[in-house]
Amino acid sequence: MSKPKKKKINSRAKGCRGELEFCEFLKSVEPEFFADAHRSQQHCGSKGGAADITCTGLDELGLYPEVKRVEAGNPYNWLEQARHDAAEQGRESAGFVAHKRNGKDWMVVMDAKEFFTLIKDVSAPVTLFRA
Repeated sequence: MSKPKKKKINSRAKGCRGELEFCEFLKSVEPEFFADAHRSQQHCGSKGGAADITCTGLDELGLYPEVKRVEAGNPYNWLEQARHDAAEQGRESAGFVAHKRNGKDWMVVMDAKEFFTLIKDVSAPVTLFRA
């Protein structure tokens, strides 16, 4: 007997779904701050170097997202992609990667120095991502 063929995954469609899922996640954890989160390609078209998602809240924090909805990969490469894309857009944003595997929660990967600079620079207590 032959093995059943594996269903081919459409990576572009999965990436799109991941970006939409992360937008919904942002809106669910802090509805007012991330209310306008949306996929960049929905509004900008397919421009190289554009952030995967945009919203006023991320811009105010100086953050540039790279969204990955994959089971395996190299977070260092993804973070470098976020930094490169931010620089290509002329932004001095801290790049970060939002990553999710099937059946797992979203996680964020970013440079530790940028993370501590970010939380140090916040003048008022931040209530983002409260439990």
